[in-house]
Amino acid sequence: WSFHGIEIFIAVVAVSMASKYLIRWRGQHIFNPSNLGLVLAFVILGPQHTAPQDLWWIPFGPWLVVTYAILIVGGLWIGARLGLLGMQVAFMAGLAAFLAFALAWEPDHCMVASWHLAPICGQQLWQIIVTSPEVLVFAFFMLPDPRTVPEGRIPRIVFGLAVALLSVLLLGPTTLEFWTKAAILASLVIACGLRFPVAAFQSGR
Repeated sequence: WSFHGIEIFIAVVAVSMASKYLIRWRGQHIFNPSNLGLVLAFVILGPQHTAPQDLWWIPFGPWLVVTYAILIVGGLWIGARLGLLGMQVAFMAGLAAFLAFALAWEPDHCMVASWHLAPICGQQLWQIIVTSPEVLVFAFFMLPDPRTVPEGRIPRIVFGLAVALLSVLLLGPTTLEFWTKAAILASLVIACGLRFPVAAFQSGR
């Protein structure tokens, strides 16, 4: 542990919290604060100064089973309590389906990761992303923010599918794990930004 780069952490926290008060629509903040701060840091500073958690931390084993149990059981419990379970399931199912379709269309697409010797391609890439503990953290603990998702069961399911589709579209142009992870996080920023214009358009109709 050290204070190296502490100014980046402070700036990300400050921007994240400020976004709740400075970027608002009809009395509501638009963006998931922690998500927005992370995405801005990754996009502005890049891999030279920032490093998101790897999609995979450890090889399969007892500790990974415990991690999965905590993430899945805890995430589903929180989602059920908040009424956001449908959105979480829609995101994970949509991500699996859209990514499978994209890789079938472009089977040579690969991802390079520091923890893997060779490029990760095809079915292996699909498995790596869909079953990643980091993606589960995103789906179960970052995505279900009650104040930055639509009201109602069906709109929330559509929102989850939209985030999944945006994730696949954004990660398509990159072959680096850094930008793959940033793309998945950025999909929520875009979906949150589009939520109010879409709602206003529907209300106008």
